[in-house]
Amino acid sequence: MRITFCHLLLNQPVRPHSPPLGPLYLVAVLRQAEFEVSFRQFAHLRGQELRVDDLVEFLDVDTDILAVSCMINALPLLVAALARVRARRPELRVVAGGPGFGGIARPLVAAFPCFDAVAGGEGEAMVRPLMRALAGCTPLTSVPGICFRDGDVIRETPRPPRIDDLDALPDPAFDLVRFEDYHNVPLITSRGCPFHCSFCDVAPAWNRLHRRRSVGHVIGEIEHLRDHYHVRRLGIVDDIFVIQRPWVEEFCARMIRRRVDVGWRCTGHINLMTDRLLSLMRDAGCESVFFGVESGSDVVLRRIRKNFTIAKVFDTVERTRRFLDVHANLIWGFPGETLEEIGETMEARRRLEDLGAQTSLVFLAPLASAALYRESPVPLRFEPDSPNIFYADYASLAEIDRPEIEAMIAAHPDVFCAFHHYENPLLDQLWDLVRFDEALTGASRDSSRDSAALEPAAWEGV
Repeated sequence: MRITFCHLLLNQPVRPHSPPLGPLYLVAVLRQAEFEVSFRQFAHLRGQELRVDDLVEFLDVDTDILAVSCMINALPLLVAALARVRARRPELRVVAGGPGFGGIARPLVAAFPCFDAVAGGEGEAMVRPLMRALAGCTPLTSVPGICFRDGDVIRETPRPPRIDDLDALPDPAFDLVRFEDYHNVPLITSRGCPFHCSFCDVAPAWNRLHRRRSVGHVIGEIEHLRDHYHVRRLGIVDDIFVIQRPWVEEFCARMIRRRVDVGWRCTGHINLMTDRLLSLMRDAGCESVFFGVESGSDVVLRRIRKNFTIAKVFDTVERTRRFLDVHANLIWGFPGETLEEIGETMEARRRLEDLGAQTSLVFLAPLASAALYRESPVPLRFEPDSPNIFYADYASLAEIDRPEIEAMIAAHPDVFCAFHHYENPLLDQLWDLVRFDEALTGASRDSSRDSAALEPAAWEGV
């Protein structure tokens, strides 16, 4: 039984951002169990024409089981390509997963028979039984955390329990990638986020449970990356690195004591930074911190459950800048957002940049697992010319493929909700304000999400 893991990246600048930790962990688990498994990556670069047939050719490999991983932005392209692949090779077994798939698994499987299964939950807990089931050795009902079609019925199995001992996982299969092909080398020290931000689907994906590797295990991996792959700089891609301050302080102290001498960046939190922590992080090699600020309006911040004020943001960023570089992300397009509220976000962005932070501003994408998606009564709308951050990755889509992709997105809002936006009668005026702000100060800004990207390391699914 031959298994091929494929990872998809769209609209990458010059080089792909980073190797995909999720699939590389899963490949390592299968190797450990002596499965025959390989890995391939489809990386579309910005400015190159994006064609469905190119992905069809990439996916049409000589294998028995095709396990496809991608961020949710690649889903429309994947569905279109897999339909053609399965028409050619109906015997091929296909499973897919990635960040965001958990909230759309049932409508995805119901609408598109090109998938044998869609996976959710921590992949390492279920990838071996899943592969055995796809090979016909056991029933799919015995596999935790999947959604599949059983005749005319769509079935879902219970999610597997969270993995408590992350140290027990094998190292990612880094020997299958070349770090020089990427902008960034990723590392995880923990999984999960306990916070309740209403627009985000990360914390729900982990059931808001946070699990952490031991300090010694993490530093051992960093030293291995340094000594065997000559890595001198990496990105810690935890959902929020600075949770559990004693752990972070011990990590930094050991990095300093062992003179690891590897630079790193991480995600912070506005409420969790202290001068002592920032000083330790800097001395341990930290170079920059990413903050999810999200809005400059206290009204919006309360509405989306950020649990801090914009005054707290300015104070934290000002203090952090004494020690580290800062990237702050802001979002617009929340349901019911007013001109006054977006004006406060524009003003906050200018203030953050005056404090020395790099900023990004993105249009809100409705995510199926987020509380906001379930709670908001505001209808969704798909408009190809909207500033949606996911459909922006299709700017180079071949014109022959565009009608099919756009019709698919519009016809299945429960599957492709992330490509839609919340209706707002003020949307055109809000968009004008954003464009004016970009034109006013924009040449030196990178407002794309590439500059802020910290891809989740251990995505739910396969």
